[in-house]
Amino acid sequence: MVLGNPQCFESIPAAELFALAVKHQVDLALRLAPDDAAACSEALQHGSVRVVNSEDEDQLLGCVRDLLSMKASAHSLQIAHERLEELEQRYRTLLDASSEATAYLHEGLHVYANPAYLELVGAPDLAAIATLSLIDLASSDACDLKKLLRDLGAGEIPEQPVPVVVQPRSGGQFEAVLSFSIARFDGEECIQTVVRQEDAQSHLKQEVARLRRTDPLTRLSNRTHFVAMLDERLQEQAESEGETAVLFVEPSDPGTLQRKLGISSFDRLIAILAEIAREVTEPEDLAARFSDHGISILAQRENRKALQDLGERIAAAFADRAGANAGAEAEPGCQVGAAIVGPQTRNAEEAISQARSACASVTESETGFAFWKPSEVEEENQEEEARWSEKIRFALNSNELFSIQQSIVNLEGESEGMFENRTFMRDDGNNVPVEAFLQHAERVDLGAAIDRHVIPGLLDSIAGSGDLHLISVSANSILDFSFSNWFKRQLEELGVQASQVILQFDARAAAANIKPCARLVEELRAEGVTFSLSSFDDQRHHAEVLKQVDIAWVKLRAGLAPGIAGNTAHQAIVRDVVRVAEQQQAEVIADDVRDAADLAVLWQCGVRRVSGEFLKESPQVVGQ
Repeated sequence: MVLGNPQCFESIPAAELFALAVKHQVDLALRLAPDDAAACSEALQHGSVRVVNSEDEDQLLGCVRDLLSMKASAHSLQIAHERLEELEQRYRTLLDASSEATAYLHEGLHVYANPAYLELVGAPDLAAIATLSLIDLASSDACDLKKLLRDLGAGEIPEQPVPVVVQPRSGGQFEAVLSFSIARFDGEECIQTVVRQEDAQSHLKQEVARLRRTDPLTRLSNRTHFVAMLDERLQEQAESEGETAVLFVEPSDPGTLQRKLGISSFDRLIAILAEIAREVTEPEDLAARFSDHGISILAQRENRKALQDLGERIAAAFADRAGANAGAEAEPGCQVGAAIVGPQTRNAEEAISQARSACASVTESETGFAFWKPSEVEEENQEEEARWSEKIRFALNSNELFSIQQSIVNLEGESEGMFENRTFMRDDGNNVPVEAFLQHAERVDLGAAIDRHVIPGLLDSIAGSGDLHLISVSANSILDFSFSNWFKRQLEELGVQASQVILQFDARAAAANIKPCARLVEELRAEGVTFSLSSFDDQRHHAEVLKQVDIAWVKLRAGLAPGIAGNTAHQAIVRDVVRVAEQQQAEVIADDVRDAADLAVLWQCGVRRVSGEFLKESPQVVGQ
């Protein structure tokens, strides 16, 4: 800043002074007395000037302070402008050097195109296509390009690349896809357009990707791809009809067979096994060479019988073809193991390990096929909880759970149908009742999985019947906040009247979780569902549940009814239960009544609902 007074114009003309200030970008300030209007007028005739009262030093300091702040701001702005120009130059350089064909469109016309784009469309420079739009350079059967341009102008960008056929200005045509995004170019709102040619290079990349997941000998998928696809299937956990399994196939005693035949001949047998796998599998199946000796298959069929048929077909076909190729020195056989894959399968490694274990177990099998199931040898080396967990998870995956519907009779002669549904698990030919494994299931949080596996089938079987059905619910489901909404959806989807359903809780579980139990009852009672407590006796905390939760039925603890005619202690317990239940307007059900004598005593004790062997009926099986 140059500070002067009116006398400075005597030594240098005002016009020359202002010219020098403009040339060197210097601010001028003139100190004047408040009454010196003539000097101020002379200065303002030649340009802008700051006027400072010569009698006010604070005004002078403020003027200097303002000028310094303005200079600092101007300096910062200049630096920012230089950096912006540098970034724009770098960005333009990157665009020009990019191998991706990129252009910017403004109002449908080209305002910029990098060299890769110009080369692709056969234009020598931007001027050759500046007046052209996409319609002049490409056509598409997949969409209306005119409408696309209108949508782009309105800011509507397609989510997926648009397939087109590009007609370069130099002649010919090729297939490509266009990708769009909103951008600014030279201060204008534009559409960035990227053209990717569908050429031999793309097909080469696809072929390389295919080779990476393919076994060279068998032309099946390789182990890495199979494991990845199986893990993906398990993570999706999508509900689907039918059964899904991993099958593992290998020649019997492969080590000995390879020594007899030699590597080349043995490889031919593996190739035959792969050819059979391709023939018998469906397009949705995935077959892979999992090891030097074995083939793995991920297959889905309508039921387990169909999966078994698939495995047995593979074994039979291999026996027919391999014998002719192996010669007289060997009679190769084939063994196939399968493991059911379901929501309880932890990962791909577990499913494959189970399938291989099943495969190893069928050495002496006539059919050459077996499903995996927990073996007693494995169980001896596991803790009890782990053994039960393995059995339950296997049963859930393999649909080894089923229910039996047992009638409950009203001794007062009312004809309404009432049934209890009891769940069982198949285990090595035995039917294990739910009471034997439910506590183990609840300790490893599988109780809710059992409920959600069994309940839909039960509801489907009672839809439209008008009968009342007791359906047991685990402690895990009592604590599950999502259970009530899930149950409501099941009722709606399966067309079951809520008034048909009596959800039954174990009295001990309800007493231990009384607040969650009350919450669940409150949420479902409004729909019309009623509730029951099982395993009920004269314990005080059982009676407390009745006082705090709206319960319509109580079922006596197992063991109270059989032989009650000669057991006065049990008679006292039952009378006490009936008294407590009547106080809360609940009815009592006695289970496992075996003869008329017990029935008569129960009637005297006040029990009006009974079930048991004395009915001599054939229970209905659900989910068998």
